[in-house]
Amino acid sequence: MSEERKMLPKREAMDSLMTQGDVLLQLDPRVEGVSVPASYRDQALLVLRIGLDMPIPIPDLELDDDGITATLSFDRTPHAVVIPWEAVFGMVTEHGQGLLWTSDVPLEILDQMLLANADEPPEPDEPSDTGAAPERPRLVALDGGLRGGEYPRPPDRRDGPPTLRVVK
Repeated sequence: MSEERKMLPKREAMDSLMTQGDVLLQLDPRVEGVSVPASYRDQALLVLRIGLDMPIPIPDLELDDDGITATLSFDRTPHAVVIPWEAVFGMVTEHGQGLLWTSDVPLEILDQMLLANADEPPEPDEPSDTGAAPERPRLVALDGGLRGGEYPRPPDRRDGPPTLRVVK
């Protein structure tokens, strides 16, 4: 019998990552309970920069068991935001360390990620070896949890640090 892997809670992850600097919070603003400016509500991905020592401080930033509340600037206009944890699917530090909860990623974004991780498709002039359709691209799953700043890289990637980390 395999042991079920415990997923790192989003609040714990956010608390930990914020000690390293600003965090780029990736969320689906269409999820019920999210409050952001109307012009951002219909997109599948919204990225917000949140931190404790930002050039323009966020004095009312609060993290609790329900999510994040704060007043953030959108096009130089303050807006009170509410972000339930259910809407959050990724967190990345300014140093490129982060976490991804694949079960919460919107399907449109997941499709884009799959395509970005795909190998180069054969040129249209070149026949396929088997004549079958090319294999559907797959995400490389990295094990979950924060481990003292060590983040393994997916195989066959550039030498830079990963920008997202898959959490099961």
